[in-house]
Amino acid sequence: MLRYVYSVEVDKSALDGTGFRTTLPIRIHQEDDLARAASAQLLKDYSAATEQKSLDLSLRASCPLGHFASLVIPECCPKKLSYAAKMFEYMNFEDDQLDSPKSAAERHNVSEYIANGERSGFGQICGTIWGLRSKYRRLQISLLVEGIWLCGVGILSMVADFKSFCRMNAQEAKATSLDEYLVQRLTGGGFRYLPDFIGHMMGMTLVTSEKVAVHDVIHPLQIAMVLSNDYFSYKKDKLLHERQERQGIVYNAVAIVAEQDSLTEEKALKSIQDKILQAELTHHKELENLKQNGSWSQNMEGYIEAFRLATGGTHLWAATTPRMAVDAHDTR
Repeated sequence: MLRYVYSVEVDKSALDGTGFRTTLPIRIHQEDDLARAASAQLLKDYSAATEQKSLDLSLRASCPLGHFASLVIPECCPKKLSYAAKMFEYMNFEDDQLDSPKSAAERHNVSEYIANGERSGFGQICGTIWGLRSKYRRLQISLLVEGIWLCGVGILSMVADFKSFCRMNAQEAKATSLDEYLVQRLTGGGFRYLPDFIGHMMGMTLVTSEKVAVHDVIHPLQIAMVLSNDYFSYKKDKLLHERQERQGIVYNAVAIVAEQDSLTEEKALKSIQDKILQAELTHHKELENLKQNGSWSQNMEGYIEAFRLATGGTHLWAATTPRMAVDAHDTR
């Protein structure tokens, strides 16, 4: 069982006014100031590496209650919490870079540069970043070395995951059904890789048989994360879609469900809320089934509880962060 050492419970009244509810626990790290300080330092380092003199602070991985890392990995040891905060911040910056280009060719070039720190052979990237490749590459390497120092060489397995994330986001993603969309978003949104990252931050490593055993318990939580992220980011995604003059419907679960089920925008939003709760209920059912009928270990129990906390924390963050607000993006 996961022992609570570094975190305190969050009163779910923090969700009041958002129209959102969750059946999952929510906790926050007691050393949230460490996460915020690390995030601020990464902001400076990223700005220096890319020559972006003024990055929009509203787009950082924070909400009024705390940093994303403090809510998603509330039982992370303080040293690793600082690293997790930097990595989540870094991924937010890169996500913004991948969202900005209008054309598929531009997105491909940005993706290749982020994934490899190298020029793509398929064209030119916009801006001055090519002249700064050594600074940018050094930033990437320093983050990787810090991860190895804190977590061991096992974290190197996530390099391939990071490249898959970049390349998925470079594609002109289209989906004709919610099921198809969710498969794409689990990779493109990084949700597929989050359990492993949390495992590294928590010092929890499952063997292959344990990962197989917990899959049906963890997967509904990943779906709930995708849907809550899309629920709260829908207006922002709609704005960016219109600004970039992209074809088709908005690449967001709300728009996909509205199209698939011939719903109004309001009813589609309600449908997504219902699907989030259904995913959580599926998780609870699968968890009880595993406890009663499957193999069970303390390691698996701690791993599952850590991801339950991550999902609850993601919900709260998505519901309250300025990053999801339209006015945080209206100057892009």
